[in-house]
Amino acid sequence: LFDSSLVQAEAARALRNLCEDNPQAMSKVIEAGAVPTLIDVMKTKSNELREGVGSLLRVLSPTWSQLQVDRLRSDSLPDRVDAAKLLRRLAAVNTEQRRVVVAAGALGPLVELMKADSG
Repeated sequence: LFDSSLVQAEAARALRNLCEDNPQAMSKVIEAGAVPTLIDVMKTKSNELREGVGSLLRVLSPTWSQLQVDRLRSDSLPDRVDAAKLLRRLAAVNTEQRRVVVAAGALGPLVELMKADSG
């Protein structure tokens, strides 16, 4: 038997090493939809898994957050709603990720979404 959380932690660390200073690898991991899964995994009880995933999120989240902020400005309401939900989930991970979301420029577009139907 093996501990799947240890395997997942090692996979996350390997992805982190591959993505660090490698925009092409980072883009492929982001395009594969990894970030929402990583956010979910951060709720695990395994400290080792959270550490491995957290290190990968530190590499991916600035670029991913910027992509979501761009979606907040989309003409598509479903895209804007989805981006807002995803950014909320990332910001709920920890203080570091909240800072990433703010640094990506999410506050202005989120405030604009609040104003959209208030009139």
